[in-house]
Amino acid sequence: IRQGANNEKISETQFEIQITNMLVTAQKAYWDLVFAAEDLKVKQRSLELANSTLAENKMKVEIGTMAPIDVIQTESDVATRTESVIISTSTQTQAEDQIKKLVSSQNDPTVFLLKFRTSDSPKQPSPADIPDLATAVRIALENRPEMRQNALDLENKDVDVQYTRNQKLPVLDLTA
Repeated sequence: IRQGANNEKISETQFEIQITNMLVTAQKAYWDLVFAAEDLKVKQRSLELANSTLAENKMKVEIGTMAPIDVIQTESDVATRTESVIISTSTQTQAEDQIKKLVSSQNDPTVFLLKFRTSDSPKQPSPADIPDLATAVRIALENRPEMRQNALDLENKDVDVQYTRNQKLPVLDLTA
């Protein structure tokens, strides 16, 4: 009976672990999307800067204050930054698709045409939000469902040990 009760608690703990893993996966996917969106913004600004530099360099070549070879170097830089924007756009799309897979169980391809816009941005935690290492480890160990699951499993093993000890005792049967 004790093992059955412990097994029930272990099952509840396994369910809690599964839910926690799903939440962690969803949060990671969201923050990957936030990062990809911010990365794309930075790369787009970099491309804009490279395009304006290219325009300035072309004007300098027309005036005669710059060699034409420098324009070719700037065009190469613009192409490299354009490639970075394309790769970053692809990364953002993949991050959006990952969230769509987590959120929707539909196989409807129109779901993947939707665009997400993130509302949060990463924030630097204040020193008051960060506990000291000993406190953080203690809280983590207290709240880990795996630790509770292992403790319950240990209790089950203790019940097995008690049962085995009991089986080693002599048996006296009286029949009348």
